[in-house]
Amino acid sequence: MKEWPTWVDLLKPLYQDIWKKDGIFEAVIASTFKIHRHNDLIIALVERWCLETNTFILPWGEATVTLEDMVVLGGYSVLGHCVLKPVKAKDSVAVEKTLCEAHKTVRARNVTHHAWMEYFAGKGDHLEHVAFLTLWLSSLLSLPP
Repeated sequence: MKEWPTWVDLLKPLYQDIWKKDGIFEAVIASTFKIHRHNDLIIALVERWCLETNTFILPWGEATVTLEDMVVLGGYSVLGHCVLKPVKAKDSVAVEKTLCEAHKTVRARNVTHHAWMEYFAGKGDHLEHVAFLTLWLSSLLSLPP
């Protein structure tokens, strides 16, 4: 999504404090970077993977990726609330209902990440932020393997 970094830059001054408080600031900013996949390096790592121990067998010993590695390398938080548990607060239910109505409107034009962003970007309200976070999360869930 070519326009994604622009939308992040637009919302960053308004919501970066909230993102930092919630521990997602670094992840949102990281979503604007282009990550190039190097198949040769991935294959080289896979060749060293041991299924029995879930570790990489390297010339100097075994190694694996830990949650601590993810915190250090990615700057991501491993603390927080479970995202799978539905929120039943009144305002959350109202926002969900509004998003569902917007989804029906966008669906009439073929729901894509681009169409969703085009519909909500620049509205300048709380719903734009919710739609932004929804798109950010859905794009993470739809990444190719």
